[in-house]
Amino acid sequence: MSNRFVPFIKSRLAAYSADRRGTIAIAFGLTAATAMLTVAVALDYTRALASRAELQSAVDAVALRAMQEYSAGSRGTTLINSATSYLAAIVHDSTVSLDAGMPALNAAGTAICASVTRTMPSTLMKVANINSISLHASACSSVSGAGTLEIALVLDTTGSMGNATSDGSTKIDAMKTAANNFIDYMFDTSPLKANTKMSVVPFASAVKVDPATYNGAAWFDLSGASSESFKSPAFVRDASIAASRFALFTQLKAIKSSWDWTGCVESLPYPRNVTDTPPVLGTPDSYFVPMLAPDEPDSSYIGTITSTSYNWYTRSYVTTTSTGTIYNSNSYDNNYLDDDGGTCTTSPSGETVSDETTKESRACKYKGGTRTSSSNGPNIYCYSDSLIRMQSAKASLKTKVSGLVANGDTNIHEGFMWGWRTLSPNAPFSDGRSYTATTNTKTIVLMTDGTNTWSSLNNAINKSTYGAYGYYATANSRLPTTNQNITNSTDARAAMDQLTREACSNARAQGIIIYTVGFSGKYDPIDTQGKQLLTDCAGDSTRAFFTNSSTGLVSAFSAISAGLGSGNLRLTN
Repeated sequence: MSNRFVPFIKSRLAAYSADRRGTIAIAFGLTAATAMLTVAVALDYTRALASRAELQSAVDAVALRAMQEYSAGSRGTTLINSATSYLAAIVHDSTVSLDAGMPALNAAGTAICASVTRTMPSTLMKVANINSISLHASACSSVSGAGTLEIALVLDTTGSMGNATSDGSTKIDAMKTAANNFIDYMFDTSPLKANTKMSVVPFASAVKVDPATYNGAAWFDLSGASSESFKSPAFVRDASIAASRFALFTQLKAIKSSWDWTGCVESLPYPRNVTDTPPVLGTPDSYFVPMLAPDEPDSSYIGTITSTSYNWYTRSYVTTTSTGTIYNSNSYDNNYLDDDGGTCTTSPSGETVSDETTKESRACKYKGGTRTSSSNGPNIYCYSDSLIRMQSAKASLKTKVSGLVANGDTNIHEGFMWGWRTLSPNAPFSDGRSYTATTNTKTIVLMTDGTNTWSSLNNAINKSTYGAYGYYATANSRLPTTNQNITNSTDARAAMDQLTREACSNARAQGIIIYTVGFSGKYDPIDTQGKQLLTDCAGDSTRAFFTNSSTGLVSAFSAISAGLGSGNLRLTN
C-alpha cells in the first residue's frame, strides 16, 4: 500500500474527531480508525515475518561458513571480515549487519555463533508513530559427532625416513614437525578439542607394544598353543625347553640380559590379521604371538674335509679325509647362538635342506646356549618405537612423536592394523567407543614414505629375512590365498599390498574415516603402485595426499586437521 495514503487516513481521523453531528458519527469514526490500524499492523507483520525468514537463512549460511573457516585456522578480524563480506553477498541490503564481535565461539568452545540485525521501515504502522521494525536472527554451527573424536596417528619410522626431502630436511624431522602441529591443532584449536582422543602408532617391519606393560598379557599366546608359536624351520616345539615364545625369551635372557622380549608382535593368521576380531577363548590362533627372530644356522660347521694332492714320488693323486671347520656357503643374517650349544648333545653338520632345517629348528640350543660373536639376536628386526594408546594427554603424544627414529623395513599393513586396534572397542586394548555410537567419529591418519617391503635372502631354507609374517617359507597361514608360496620381494610386496587393501576396506566398513599421506624423498619417490595403494586405502582420492617436501607434509597434515575440525557441519540452534 502506498505511503501517500497515510496523510489521507490522518485527515479523515481528524475530521471524525471534530464532527459534532452526533454520537453515531463518533462511534463510526473510532471503529474505522481501529480497523485501519489493525490492517496496518497485519500488513507490516506479514512483511516482517517474510523478512525475518530471509534473515534467518542468511545467518544460518554465515554460521556454517564461519565454522568452516574457523576450522581452517581463520581467527579474529579475519574471520569477522570474511563473514561480513559473505553476508553482504547473500542479502544485498546495507541495513543488514552482523552484531558486534560476530561470529565468535560460544562459551563452551564447541560451536561458532553469529547474529544479525535488520531495521525494516514500517508502512501503515506509521499511523501509530511506529516508523520501523527491528528484526534479529542468530545461529550456531557445530560439527556432527562432536561427542567424541578418536584418531589413530600411524607413522612410518623406517630407515628411508632418514633420507632427505626436496627442501633439505630429513623426512623423519619433517614428519615430527607435521605430526606435532597436527596434535597441537586437534587439542588446542579444533572445535572438537575437548572431545578428542588420539593414539600414536610408529611402524617399521613390525609394530611394538610396551614390553613392561604387556609381557604376559592375557591376549598373547601364553601356552604355545597357537600354530604360529612353533613352526619349522623356525622352531620345533619342545616343552622341556620352553612351552611358549615368552618362555623362549626367558631362556634367552638367561644367556644375555638384552635378549628379553622388546615388544614387537607378529601378525595373526589370515584373515584375522585384516579385522579387529578379538581373541576368543579356546581358539589358540586368535591370540597374538610375540615376535622372536630365530637363531639361524651357523656360518660354519664341523665336517669331513676331503682333499686331493699330487704325490711326485709315486706320480699319482692321493685323496685324504680329515675332520675340520667348513664354512657355510648359504647366507644367513641372524646367527647368534652356536648350533651345538646349550643342552644339545650332537653337532649338526652339512648344508642340505634337511641339515639346515635341523640346525635352525632345534630348541636345545636356547637353554643354556652359547653365544656367537654376532651382535644380532632375537630382536634384530624389532626397530620401531612402542605405540601409545588412545588418550587425551597431548604432552605424552608429542613426547612420543619427538623421540621417533628411522630404522627398518616398511610394513604398512601391520602399522595400519595396530592403528585400527587402538580405536577398536575390542581387545587387545578396547579403548574405542562402540561402532554404533552415533556421536563418535573414528579416524586413522596413515603416513608412509615408501612401499611395503619384505626383503628376500638367498639361503637354503628361509628365503627371506624374518618379520611379522615369519619367513617366506613359513608365511602361507598369514597371507591371502591368492598370494601364497612367495619366493621373492616382488611377490612379497604384492601379498602385503593385498593385506593392506583388505584391512583398509574392512575398517571403512566399520565407519572408520581413513586419510593417507605419501611422503616421497628427493631420491626415493613413491612409485605408482605405492600411490595407488594409499589411494585405495583411503577409499577416496580427496583423502589421499602426496608430497615430496617438508612444507608440503605440514600442509597435508594441516588440511587433514581442518577436515577433522569441520567434518559434518550442522546448525545447533
